[in-house]
Amino acid sequence: MSLQTVGFDIGHQSTVVVYDRRSGEIVHVHQVVCERGIRRPGRARLERDAREQAADTLRARRLTARQVALLHADGQKFEPSSTRTYKVDLARRRLRRITVRPPRRRRIVGGG
Repeated sequence: MSLQTVGFDIGHQSTVVVYDRRSGEIVHVHQVVCERGIRRPGRARLERDAREQAADTLRARRLTARQVALLHADGQKFEPSSTRTYKVDLARRRLRRITVRPPRRRRIVGGG
């Protein structure tokens, strides 16, 4: 995700994706941005924080911790928008970009 910052010199950016092991659907994205000169968190800390922050979402979706997995992603390349989203390719354990088609406008017939 691109970040616009004022007076903040980015030294490191980490993205951890929490996804459903069966479908590859992303259920939570945890992102950490550190200012230059700040020590970056270790892999275990990033994963622990991602799991903690995803806990409410997992409960709401009725998923257990065993039903999800974590993927470290390149935050510079991971940029969801209104026209694209992502899913985890389960065979390759990589993010797969998906183009989102806008909903078709329904034509109203009659009236009057």
